[in-house]
Amino acid sequence: MGTWLRIFLESLNFSVSVSDENKGEEEIEKADIVFISVPINLAPQIILQTAPKTKHECLMVDLSSIKSETKKALENCGRSSLSLHFLFGPTLSSIQNQKIISEKFKQSKIADDLVQVFKKEGAQIIELPSDLHDLTMAHIQSLTHFINLSLAQILIKNKIGISGQISTPVFLSQLSATLRVLSQSPKLLSEIQTQNPEFINVVEDYLEIQKDLVKKIKTGDVKEIEKQYAGLRENLESISGTTDNSKRVVEDKVLEPKNLKVGFLGPKGTFSSQAVLKLFNETDNRLIACKSIYDLFDSLDKNLVDVIVAPAENTTEGTVRETLDYLFDHKFKIIGKIDLPVSQCLLSKESDLKNITKIISHPQALNQSRKFLEDNLPDAILETSASTVASTEELDKKGVAIIGSELAAKIYKLNTLKKDIQGYDQNTTRFNIIAKRDMLNLPGRSKSLLFLSVFNRVGVLRDILSVFADLSINLNKIESRPSGEKHWDYYFYIEVESTDEHPKFLQALDILKQYCPQIIVLGKL
Repeated sequence: MGTWLRIFLESLNFSVSVSDENKGEEEIEKADIVFISVPINLAPQIILQTAPKTKHECLMVDLSSIKSETKKALENCGRSSLSLHFLFGPTLSSIQNQKIISEKFKQSKIADDLVQVFKKEGAQIIELPSDLHDLTMAHIQSLTHFINLSLAQILIKNKIGISGQISTPVFLSQLSATLRVLSQSPKLLSEIQTQNPEFINVVEDYLEIQKDLVKKIKTGDVKEIEKQYAGLRENLESISGTTDNSKRVVEDKVLEPKNLKVGFLGPKGTFSSQAVLKLFNETDNRLIACKSIYDLFDSLDKNLVDVIVAPAENTTEGTVRETLDYLFDHKFKIIGKIDLPVSQCLLSKESDLKNITKIISHPQALNQSRKFLEDNLPDAILETSASTVASTEELDKKGVAIIGSELAAKIYKLNTLKKDIQGYDQNTTRFNIIAKRDMLNLPGRSKSLLFLSVFNRVGVLRDILSVFADLSINLNKIESRPSGEKHWDYYFYIEVESTDEHPKFLQALDILKQYCPQIIVLGKL
């Protein structure tokens, strides 16, 4: 961690030098801050030896992961002092969203300034006294390392699970965690267990519970074992804070879909207008046609409408990327969805298919009907428009057709030259209902759309997907989009079969912070 800290501080234009017992005494005498990054058992001695060599106003900072003995040394070193514990490894590429445990022993401005440096770069500072720190670490570090060490040894002894040919998802997850732990320094792992004064009591509690469970297993006491499992998950989620919804904020009272100005991709007769009518009737709401997807979002941004209905995804052609991009750009919320079966029709004022020389429609409609057009009108000119019926005025020209709905044919008095020209019989388009806040009381929303930016390193996408797999949260799709910040850098959109009403989803978001500098829940579907 000392090397990581040096690189981090140098990136912020701090002057940093590295010293040890054989060199660097001159640098120590000049330093404003001295970080002690040494084996845990040596830290107290090094603090007391180093402090007298520093100037009086110097700040001494300990980085140990066990605090009981270093606390005494910091309190008696004669300098302002600060204890920090970085809850991440030295391979981390960004400190944003990472947690740092902190305790100040002797107050000073330089200590406050240092903490602010970490906060400014996006770290979360957790104030925790040394005794509570060590008790917590005895559980989340020492005990977990103890369990993983035992598991590794028993697997090796019995030659189980090494090949991976026979496994379960839970075992693979545990094996991955074990391998990750064992990749650390054996000295550090052993010190985390032997130097923590709280660990003996914790591990003895653990072994007592194990002995009791083994007795029940030997006697075949199924009911007693069931009692031990019953309610464990709920209790564990409760103490870990994953079920505490008391602090969730409701922005405003939710509304029914009435008395609203609703924007849709017009003009009338589009599939968007059909989708709107499935939820918002014209009697209770004012339906406003917009010329393009950009105009839809611009209308919402300018408060010309209360809510918009935008095409989001088609079962044949996939995502409507304009909607995805504008949704992120404006930071609006998806508050529901409408699924609409889509039957594409070739419409024209011409009465014969043979007379068609030009077809105008939205790119999605053209792509959905690609095979029919190639087979029946291979020489026709294909021209895109902002919506499926945005170019009805062009129909007065000879040989022009559009792709649209039977409703459009009725509204604009057009001939239906061919029905169901889409290449997929189950052709369906999903329309997202989008607003500035979650303002409608819409039932059945069981999915979430996440936006993630990632720390660009080898394996980061694998780690992100593992978070969901480990929590048994299903993903429907993942999609990348260029970040626009630098070449070959991407953002990710993930559709998750869960919402913020579920503790595991909130737990996943918390874990993802170590891999993702930016996490935005774009809404519920």
